[in-house]
Amino acid sequence: YATLVTDSSYLAGAIVLAWSLQTCGSTLPLIVLYTPSVEEDAVRCLELESKQANIILRKVYTVLPPLDDPTKEESLDERFGDTWTKLRVFELVEYDKVCYLDADMLVLKNMDTVFSYAYALTSSVSLVATQLCCCNLDPNEREPENCPYTKEQDQPALAGSNPTAADPRTHHLINSGLFVFNPSRELRDSIHSRLRNLTPSGKVAEVPDHAFFQDFLTNFFKDGFVPLRWYYNASKTLRDSHPNVWKDDLVVGFHYL
Repeated sequence: YATLVTDSSYLAGAIVLAWSLQTCGSTLPLIVLYTPSVEEDAVRCLELESKQANIILRKVYTVLPPLDDPTKEESLDERFGDTWTKLRVFELVEYDKVCYLDADMLVLKNMDTVFSYAYALTSSVSLVATQLCCCNLDPNEREPENCPYTKEQDQPALAGSNPTAADPRTHHLINSGLFVFNPSRELRDSIHSRLRNLTPSGKVAEVPDHAFFQDFLTNFFKDGFVPLRWYYNASKTLRDSHPNVWKDDLVVGFHYL
């Protein structure tokens, strides 16, 4: 497992995530990637917790896409700017399989079964992740009727099924709060190359509104996306948007967002 801490405010979440993994029976370590922006006291807390919580610490540097105007930080949405540093997780090439988890997640059941999905990855450019619930989001196409979970209202245990070419674009969007992949130097280098080829607006030629990390991930893995069941990355907003899908007893990983 791996997570990212870019600010001291994520400290408590990362520690609770590590302990929840252990409490639910996982023996796998949690690699905590942290940036220089994390205060020394917070790093020290992580070091102390690592002895009991099966945490491995790794310092990484922030990743940012090109900005429209480097002098204006608002060119990049402040809410999502840090998420680009998640790309550092693809540098963990010494591991066979990695499951990335956002630091604001709580594990409620043993999640190790998520790694079994990695066997469905048929190429080096493949990713297992949940689909994005697009209800109540901009742009206009991200409405309930276009959400992948709407059509699964009567099948809560199966919600998050394979999108087809006939499905709307929103059914192919990746929720980057949890994803599983097989690390490799080839995959790492390919991601670095794609990032370098972004335009200052964060766009690539084939995607007109390529603004956020999740869009980058969706486009990069568009031919190798393997959907994961919603309950591994159960966003709290999903409970309100799709009450017929949500079942408390199915939730494996709860995402506070």
